[in-house]
Amino acid sequence: MFSFSNFDQRIKEKGITKTFIAQKLGKNSTIFNDWSKGKSNPSDEALAIVAMCLDCTVSYLRGQTSDPQIEVIPADPEMVREEEALLEKRREESQRQLYEAMKIFYEGSAQTKKAPAEAGTEGTVEADIRLEAAGLSDENKRKTLEYMRLLALEQRATS
Repeated sequence: MFSFSNFDQRIKEKGITKTFIAQKLGKNSTIFNDWSKGKSNPSDEALAIVAMCLDCTVSYLRGQTSDPQIEVIPADPEMVREEEALLEKRREESQRQLYEAMKIFYEGSAQTKKAPAEAGTEGTVEADIRLEAAGLSDENKRKTLEYMRLLALEQRATS
């Protein structure tokens, strides 16, 4: 993609003529008419030459940035896939650890035959370790443990 408006603006800012750029490209200046109408786009090589002439980046000429000095580097698709796979694996592991924490918590309160609020720390310490492994912040661990206590109380009340 090519941003003719960025190209045109940069020409005006730099005071460079289209004829000068056409000469550097080895083309006739009518090429810019085709670019402006979207009939054709400059090649990557032509964009690099124009960027040098206008003291800007190819990303700016492509309209990927509004700053003429910032180059946008596209992400490597393979790297993106690997990162997504790692994130998914981490999410699954966190869910497993959270499930294990809840299971341990409930088993601890069930063994003492007390409501979790009365059971003290049975199951809570190991559940807390699992929550830590799940990557939860201290505040989220506290909220999760409180939520597990409330669920256990509710379950006991209905049984």
